[in-house]
Amino acid sequence: MGSKYTSTFNNLSSQVKQYASTVYPGMAGKKALRFIDDNFRKQSWEGIPWKRRKGGPRNAGRALLVDRGILRRGNRFSSAPGQPRVYIVVPYGCELLSVFSVD
Repeated sequence: MGSKYTSTFNNLSSQVKQYASTVYPGMAGKKALRFIDDNFRKQSWEGIPWKRRKGGPRNAGRALLVDRGILRRGNRFSSAPGQPRVYIVVPYGCELLSVFSVD
């Protein structure tokens, strides 16, 4: 009887390990990109609105932080077994990440 439970537990354990190393990283990366894109769309960070644009008629009514959309489209993710990685391909995006770094 104990062998039945042990084999069932070992089977479930291996399924969870496989899920955590293959499926979950892709899901986490997609969710992170969706989170970033939602913040651009809402023009806020976690519900705190960004400051309004300054200057003349060129900026009247335009979205914040989106001039040509390069920074918004510059977010990517890759996944290795068990490790999702979100990164920015725009050089000046790294400066923005230092503002939102989590220690």
